[in-house]
Amino acid sequence: MSVSLILGDDDNFTNPLSVADSLEDVLNAWENPAMAGSHPDTTGEFSGTADNSWSSLIPDLSGDAYTYGNDTLGYAFEVTGDLYYFFNDIITPGGAGQTTDTHVVFGEIETITISTSMADIDGSALFTFDFTGDEITSALSEGQNGDIFEIIDDLMNGSTDTLQTVLSTDYGVNLADSVADLVAASPLSEELLLAA
Repeated sequence: MSVSLILGDDDNFTNPLSVADSLEDVLNAWENPAMAGSHPDTTGEFSGTADNSWSSLIPDLSGDAYTYGNDTLGYAFEVTGDLYYFFNDIITPGGAGQTTDTHVVFGEIETITISTSMADIDGSALFTFDFTGDEITSALSEGQNGDIFEIIDDLMNGSTDTLQTVLSTDYGVNLADSVADLVAASPLSEELLLAA
């Protein structure tokens, strides 16, 4: 499995960290325990259209992007792919009964963008993990044990623990490597240099 790390704006790294520091250190510094419990007051937002019949059943709670964050805390992220938020007690389509969890986020993740503000997600975010071609997937039947639910739930609560586990276990990322080395070794780094 492969993932590319695309550097955004390293000026936004938490002082005194830089691209020379390990990915683990940078992700741990970006974590914000103050985000824990911020949901449901902060709900985040789905946008775009997910590519699946589920989106017609839950159009406001599905999409190709989900953003969440708090600019005051300097914490924001965006997840792209085909994402679906399923409420077992509200929606009972043909797939109902596949999970007993009350709510589940499932589908596939193509990218995860880490930022210090909602406004910077599209331009000068810290970096983006690009899983395109080797997406993170979770089925509805996995319920809240699926990687997608666990990653997004962790990020919403200010933690990168599940993301770090998936990166190291499923994608072979050495979290002790520097951000600069991981960017240079990323499959997309050569394409990005040629496009620059």
